Amino acid sequence: MKKSIVFTCISVLLFGFTAYAQENWQLYDDFNSGQIDLQKWEIDDSSATITVENGRAKFVHEEGHVRDGSYLIPTQGLKTLKGIKATITVESCTGDVRARLSGFTGKIGDDYVWSAHEIRADRDYIPSSLAVLGPAPGYVYKYDYFWGRFKKPLDFIGLPFTLSMVLSRDQANYGVEGQGELEFLFPNKLSPTDDYYKGIGTMSVTGVGTCTAYFDDVYILRQPQAQAGNQLLLLDE
Repeated sequence: MKKSIVFTCISVLLFGFTAYAQENWQLYDDFNSGQIDLQKWEIDDSSATITVENGRAKFVHEEGHVRDGSYLIPTQGLKTLKGIKATITVESCTGDVRARLSGFTGKIGDDYVWSAHEIRADRDYIPSSLAVLGPAPGYVYKYDYFWGRFKKPLDFIGLPFTLSMVLSRDQANYGVEGQGELEFLFPNKLSPTDDYYKGIGTMSVTGVGTCTAYFDDVYILRQPQAQAGNQLLLLDE
């Protein structure tokens, strides 16, 4: 499903991230097979060419795709996927194209809460954000819930940055290796989402610019589970 989201961000910045089960990160794909494994990934290549080059997923984002993103979306256990982490290297970028981690974390009534953690080479920083979107299938932007950024300026071109995003109905946690962490606590616990999308990819709001970005060493964090009789329970529900 296409996720093309625009943010008009507010500035809310919180530090004090509590390491969330860091020892439980599991390697999902290092792309050493030389191709996109269709047993692991759903491909949305509507605005970018996605290949594997030298053991990394390569996104070449194309000019002219307004509010359009391309993604690799995990297909294995997406419902229990709580966190995603990847090492991202931007080779070149123009316009407002960004390389990102993104996905849904919960709902407020019929509305969805959308999260993005991304490299903005045009602005020399890494922002993290949450927005409230209207019901499917339109997902119309309604308002901002959170916006924060890591230190500025950062040099991105040709340098690897490891980004992590951990989402729950209670909080959202964002990390950049060597730069620190951000945490946002929801004032009220979110309702469970019925759209479990989370993925890696590129996106442009204006459609201006191109970008070549590489993603490597994608790790995932699973939601804890417990058994109650014959029923499997998600501990976050």
